[in-house]
Amino acid sequence: MSKVNKSGYFKQVTGCTMCFCLLDFSLSAGNRAVFFYTYFFRMSQTATQTKEDTAEETSPDPTAKLADELSKDVKKMYEAGAHYGHSRRRRHPSVIPYIYGTKNKMEVIDLQKTKEALDKALAFVKELGKSGKQLLFVTSKHEANAAIKEGAKRIDQPYVTDRWIGGTLTNFDNIRGRIDKLHDLEKKRDSGELEKYTKKEQLLQEREIERLREKFGGIETMDTKPAAMFIIDTNEEEIAVSEATQNNIPIVGLCNTDCNIDNVAYPIPANDSNRASIEYFTERVVDAYEDGRREFTASDAEVDEDVERAKTMADEEGAK
Repeated sequence: MSKVNKSGYFKQVTGCTMCFCLLDFSLSAGNRAVFFYTYFFRMSQTATQTKEDTAEETSPDPTAKLADELSKDVKKMYEAGAHYGHSRRRRHPSVIPYIYGTKNKMEVIDLQKTKEALDKALAFVKELGKSGKQLLFVTSKHEANAAIKEGAKRIDQPYVTDRWIGGTLTNFDNIRGRIDKLHDLEKKRDSGELEKYTKKEQLLQEREIERLREKFGGIETMDTKPAAMFIIDTNEEEIAVSEATQNNIPIVGLCNTDCNIDNVAYPIPANDSNRASIEYFTERVVDAYEDGRREFTASDAEVDEDVERAKTMADEEGAK
């Protein structure tokens, strides 16, 4: 249906074809020219916008192209959602080389480069296990707590979850004193020494044990400062990163696009918020350490055999 304005001309005709029609020929030629110019200008704008929208819809999805280019190893990272970064406004300049593109205003991480960084980090972790050095696992993310605890316990390494206690590295002697107090209280409780106190005092002692274990239970086996640290989201664990830097402790970090990787010795650019991604990289780090420790154990066994062989030969020569 056409619409007519008070001036007596059709302003707009809706349907398959749209045009302006002048019914009042008393209007000046200049006014008619203005109407035609306005119409065709708007139509050209509409056509241009339609072409842009069509081009955007038909443009290749960077994540789909990335999936086609992935190797079998990296596909596991892709399936775990490791390629999802943050929005561009949260990006830290240090991670620009690891960004593949954008999708729905979210940055996509180049998993080929992530794999290269991961290989370097795993080689370093394997050397730690091979030399029998400690690797401290750190996170305060709820979605990473379970993976970090299970992984660290599997290879008998210290861990910190829920919250990093300030001074864990910079004031290590004091922290070690709190751990010694925990062990002392537990020893007294198990031996029955706390029974001489009143029930209220025993209850207070038990609460103190629970509080200390909650804070320091994960690092109770850490007699000295760790040789290295594995941190989930270095941006979130800013204090832990600062203390490690002050103590020259190298960091293996799972870092998303909002992290500063300049102060991380072995950054792994990947999604540090998704549970599946966190579990994948934690498992890879744990496996690498375990592989190195097997070589360390095997080398120790060979040394022991050589020592025993040397003693046997010395005894035989002495008998002669």
